Amino acid sequence: MVLGQLQTLLNDLYALEIAYDVNDFLITDAQLASQLDEGGRCVDEKLLIAEDADTASVSLYLEKNLMDRLQKKQPGATAGRGKSSGLLEGAGGCQSLYLLRLERTG
Repeated sequence: MVLGQLQTLLNDLYALEIAYDVNDFLITDAQLASQLDEGGRCVDEKLLIAEDADTASVSLYLEKNLMDRLQKKQPGATAGRGKSSGLLEGAGGCQSLYLLRLERTG
């Protein structure tokens, strides 16, 4: 998937070792994003974070048409060849609501 390629490109660029996959946090359902972010702005992309006493739940909402544009452009295909990779032009995907639970320590 294209977002995985973008994640790999960013990991390589910043010399990161990330154990999570962006696709595991992705939602493209606008209605679900609206329910999770009640009263929030209507935008094409947003990071949704819900916290309670000892956990944080994270989802990434990307509007479906962003993914379509991203699939078409195939960012990263020209990376490293002196051309713009189109890295920040859209995104989107699928999946579920609460995908990461971060346990607080201390």
